[in-house]
Amino acid sequence: MKLGIIFSIFYTMISANVTAGITLEGTRVIFDSSKFSHSVVVKNTNAYDVIVQTWVDDGDLNKQPNNAEAPIITKPSLFNLETGESKVIELINISEREPKNEELYWLNIHEIPPVNVSNEDKLTLTMQTQYKVFYRPSKSENFNKIESDKIILSLKVDVNIDKENCSLVVDNNTSFHLNLAGLSIGDYVIKNFPRVIRPYGVTKIPLSKIPEGGKVKLNLIDDSGFVYTLSKEVTLGD
Repeated sequence: MKLGIIFSIFYTMISANVTAGITLEGTRVIFDSSKFSHSVVVKNTNAYDVIVQTWVDDGDLNKQPNNAEAPIITKPSLFNLETGESKVIELINISEREPKNEELYWLNIHEIPPVNVSNEDKLTLTMQTQYKVFYRPSKSENFNKIESDKIILSLKVDVNIDKENCSLVVDNNTSFHLNLAGLSIGDYVIKNFPRVIRPYGVTKIPLSKIPEGGKVKLNLIDDSGFVYTLSKEVTLGD
């Protein structure tokens, strides 16, 4: 999930604890491409009514809802949501194409609060939250049942004259996206790593030092949003 904030009025004091007021049941959407629609439920947890705009896109921040590219549209795409109210949004499949592998799109939920024109010092925020939508081939298994031996790990070490370069190579030999929540090699915790590795993609993750040894542990997020650990031995290359 990604959260964006648009400030419509600048204010000198802003609380650091800013959270989205429109919440979605679950942390991601799994859309079977053979189905016509998929329902999700949103709820307004704000203390005020909001106008909500929804759409699905490919994550391109330079595009607007009217030119977003995705095989899915939302209905309704614009509606009012009272405080405490829940509403069902239908994600509708508008494509006849069967994807070869799982594809990643984003469900955007843009909330617009009422403007209090009588209070000039009031800060008005519009929130945009993004949830992953995995558009999956119809015959795919759930990611919860993925075979761990299809994920290939290897440790590549390149030594230059002036410095040592070390990287972990993750070869995702599956038709799913790998969603990483954590990554480590033995006692060495890797802090900078990609959160998503595409299907049949190879990702090279730079390391700040050569690990002393131990298994590679990937903390993966499954279809239900739960995190489980996959441990693999690594091969050391030149």
